[in-house]
Amino acid sequence: MDAIGAIHIAFGIARCDLPAWERWLQEQGISIELRKTWKYGGEALYFRDPDGHLLEVVTPGVWNIYGPRVTTWHNSYSTNREANSPMSPKTSSPMIATLLILGGTVFGVLGALHTVYTLLDLHNPRRLVPVDLSVADAMAKSALRLSGGRTDMWRAWIGFNFSHSLGVLLVAALALWAGFRIKTLPVGIILPALTLIGCVYEVLALLYWFRIPAIGVAVGTGCFATAWVLSLR
Repeated sequence: MDAIGAIHIAFGIARCDLPAWERWLQEQGISIELRKTWKYGGEALYFRDPDGHLLEVVTPGVWNIYGPRVTTWHNSYSTNREANSPMSPKTSSPMIATLLILGGTVFGVLGALHTVYTLLDLHNPRRLVPVDLSVADAMAKSALRLSGGRTDMWRAWIGFNFSHSLGVLLVAALALWAGFRIKTLPVGIILPALTLIGCVYEVLALLYWFRIPAIGVAVGTGCFATAWVLSLR
């Protein structure tokens, strides 16, 4: 095809492949200039190539010939889309979404329990505290050196626990949000990020925490890592 200047090229795709194309474009950092729904039900995404040409992926239903001819083309394309379209997900996105939601739920439970225990310890310190309560009394009477005497070790301990809980809850929120919006988010960025964060938490759990949170973090991180592997297949 010969042309001078910027051109417009449209590529026909199956309707079920549109979310995968949109996700792939987002993962590549390609801006979608326009999303359009046509009169006869067709949907299109418009974007630019590096040379500035306007490209379009469009589903059947753009013109009034949306009938047997288009349906036949659509069925033929759908039958072979796994082999011919690199944008088509090779793994079912519901499975990835389920793993993200499961992993996020595990992190959410851990973060929520840690928050509740910290709140309860404000009035009745017997959970995230030393077995020897005289140590807690000593913490309350000892200033934190970096604070210049403006806070004590007990108050700092409570603050550290709340901060830790918030971090875990934010990881849970990110995973749940990604799980429920898996078709529109750049999974190529979110999944490895969640897996890396989970691995960091697991190292901390093994070095400084105890058995239950270590097991929980391992389960949640395993869900994130499995979802990541599935997204690459």
